[in-house]
Amino acid sequence: MAGIRRGVAARADGGAARRRRPSSNRSTGNVLTLALPAAHKHLADKVYADKLKAALDQATGRKWMLAFEVGSAAEASLAAQKKRAQAEAEVARPRRRFRDEPFVQDVLGRFDAKIKPDSIKPLSTATMAPPPSDDPRHR
Repeated sequence: MAGIRRGVAARADGGAARRRRPSSNRSTGNVLTLALPAAHKHLADKVYADKLKAALDQATGRKWMLAFEVGSAAEASLAAQKKRAQAEAEVARPRRRFRDEPFVQDVLGRFDAKIKPDSIKPLSTATMAPPPSDDPRHR
């Protein structure tokens, strides 16, 4: 609970931090609307909400009324958008490396070929052939 109070006290700056960074959380008068992802909807339960409300009231000296948005509004949060962008970048990076390979570029140019993006899959180590051996018995 002390951690919540410290966090609330740090935000009790008249909303300046909220104006600097866009978020789906907002307040109007004494109503504070918080966006929660569906996976965290349990945090909107009365027990948690009452604890948060008490900490907010004490830290800010105001009486707050809490409202929760669960689901799609929370999924549009800045953190959720950043996470989705990172996941998309992780998928795009190997595809870009594949396309930039000289052999692939040569084949695309010679045969006027096109790459189906969904066909690019990583090789698993189990399906890869072992490296060639210098031992003459294995030739």
